[in-house]
Amino acid sequence: MKSPHKTALESKEQHAGIRWTVNAAASEFSHDRRTIRRRLSAAGEQAGPDGKFSTQQICRAVFNNLELERTRLTRAQADIAEVQCDELLRNWLPRDGVIKVWNGTLEIMRGIISSRSDIPEHLKADLLRDLQPPDEREYLADAPFTEQEGPLSSPEE
Repeated sequence: MKSPHKTALESKEQHAGIRWTVNAAASEFSHDRRTIRRRLSAAGEQAGPDGKFSTQQICRAVFNNLELERTRLTRAQADIAEVQCDELLRNWLPRDGVIKVWNGTLEIMRGIISSRSDIPEHLKADLLRDLQPPDEREYLADAPFTEQEGPLSSPEE
């Protein structure tokens, strides 16, 4: 005689639960189907032989995404830090190079002014005096940062 109580296997067979396609889950849970598919994959969930997912699998993928969200946050923070670092490096100039280029430019300007015969001598003298290379500290005098903060750096720093 058969027992009136069902075994767990028999109960499962009779109540297989709701099975979801990715498109049905996307519609029901208001997510893009690619998001559902990506989250299922990230959660390691595999479709059953019917090509569908259980409600439990869908819920784990949709709602139990804390680790995935932490990973996304960490990646986003790393991306921001990388962009900030790139910005800093783009704005960071070697002090000796800046001074050399600026002094070279001043030297060229002084040469041009000195060679011009149409500029009165008193004006030439004023211009040449004004175009003397500044002391190294004057390069940084108006900077909105301290010498230690950059953006000019010496190779020894």
